[in-house]
Amino acid sequence: MRDQRWLSVVVIGLTLSGCAQAAARHQRPRTAQAPSKDDRPVEVARARPPAPPAPARPAATRADDGPLTAKIAPATPAGRSAALRLTEEGRQRLAAGDAPRAIDLLERAIAVDARVPYAYYFLAKAHAELHHTTLAHRFLDRADQKLAHEPYWRSQVNALRGQLLADEGKSAAAEAAYRRALDAWPGNRAAAEALTAAPQRDKNP
Repeated sequence: MRDQRWLSVVVIGLTLSGCAQAAARHQRPRTAQAPSKDDRPVEVARARPPAPPAPARPAATRADDGPLTAKIAPATPAGRSAALRLTEEGRQRLAAGDAPRAIDLLERAIAVDARVPYAYYFLAKAHAELHHTTLAHRFLDRADQKLAHEPYWRSQVNALRGQLLADEGKSAAAEAAYRRALDAWPGNRAAAEALTAAPQRDKNP
């Protein structure tokens, strides 16, 4: 009888222990499992639109032979505006054949604003017409430096230098200057005509 009671107590104890363990398992939080590679959403590679082409640099095709006063804008400093007006006036006097008066106006332009590059070119041209060769070359050198980024005017500078060198009898140097003029501005008719006439001059005794 005692053995049966003892056995019953053992069985009840084991039963209660099993129930407690089962309850603990149900209460234990489940850890989230990382999705497998097959469960992950597939990322579709999006094709990138092609990059827009870089804007082409406009070709220098417009002759900058208009009046220099057209370069005066509302924001242009007063000194530069005055120098451009004086330069344009000197240019007109030079075209009219009055080189001494042109030189006076162009020198005043440089005195007002020495950064205006066009006055140096027209001063060189005026001195060339008066056969002041040394001064003409000197002002051409300054104009060449200041007009390095303006193809039309750089072409004019080289064409005038070619003319000076040709007058000095330096044919090879003159031809090189004319070719630089056409490289900078293919529409320079004076340089093109000078190159065409050069072989004929060389053939003449």
